[in-house]
Amino acid sequence: VYHWFMRPEDYQAALDHRYDDTTEPAVFAYNGVVYDSVQCRIRGGASRGWAKANWRFEFPQGHPLEDPDRFSRPVDVIWLMSNWSDKSYVRQILSYETFRDAGAAYSEAFSVRLHKDGAFYGLYTYVESQGDDYVWRNGLEDTAARYKTYQNNSSDCRYFSASQLPSYYEKKQRLFEGYQDLDDFLWGINFLTDQARRDFVFDHVDIPTTINSRAAQCIIHNTDRSWHNSILYRDSEGTQRWTKHAYDMDLTLGRNCCPVLNDDVYGDRDILGSATPSHPLLNDSDHPDPVGNGWNRFTDAMHDVPELRAMYFRRLRTLMDDLLAFGYYENLS
Repeated sequence: VYHWFMRPEDYQAALDHRYDDTTEPAVFAYNGVVYDSVQCRIRGGASRGWAKANWRFEFPQGHPLEDPDRFSRPVDVIWLMSNWSDKSYVRQILSYETFRDAGAAYSEAFSVRLHKDGAFYGLYTYVESQGDDYVWRNGLEDTAARYKTYQNNSSDCRYFSASQLPSYYEKKQRLFEGYQDLDDFLWGINFLTDQARRDFVFDHVDIPTTINSRAAQCIIHNTDRSWHNSILYRDSEGTQRWTKHAYDMDLTLGRNCCPVLNDDVYGDRDILGSATPSHPLLNDSDHPDPVGNGWNRFTDAMHDVPELRAMYFRRLRTLMDDLLAFGYYENLS
């Protein structure tokens, strides 16, 4: 149970400027400890307009939120997701635990009861922000480049000039340098063809982690990932290879966004317009997403290499045997 206290005028201000990242002062309490000088705001993309908002809480420097039973180490930022898009309240948790058990990078997630000013406010899901704590816990490199894809139909790994890229990708690490590394990668997967693109993929992609993450996405049937909801990660000072990390798991396991957050299970639909939503190669140019017929150039470059496509199918078969067997999801708690 999390307790949150806020002056009415500050809370109203946070609601009034929900579409920007300005924070307001708050107090947070958990497990007998009171955290003063906390800053909070509504977070998300399209979700900022929901009646039940997602919230971000930033703890003061030197006073992170401690919960050794749930956190690998104290955290200085927490995301509380409202589940407005998921009335089951479990999709984020089940999806991230699927990535965990598949051996892929994942965010910690669990249910919390949130009280505000002494009264029940809502049931939320804590989701670990993909910042320093996420990098450390997943054994990633803090010297790596990380780019968050924005929520629009131009973040599907198509090519833009380096000067345009900040409009479509938010750089999270290595802020001391520009976007040239991402520009070079997107150029290669967009404009090289045949043997040249195959060689480029083998030289520049972390193939095992990318295939593993792709297979886990298929297991949870995430149809909300072609254009956005991912982190592009490059081990800049090590292998210099790229991979992709999952982000935003509310529209998974049968839930989808269109027309408006409905429960039409795309996995039961072999054909939906010109899309093939239940196909395991979803998101390449031959198998577009049912949402706007989108597809992803990174995914397409991987699927275009016969050896990598075969590796993907083998990994997917293993995860199906391990995770879709009766009892796996039923026994998660």
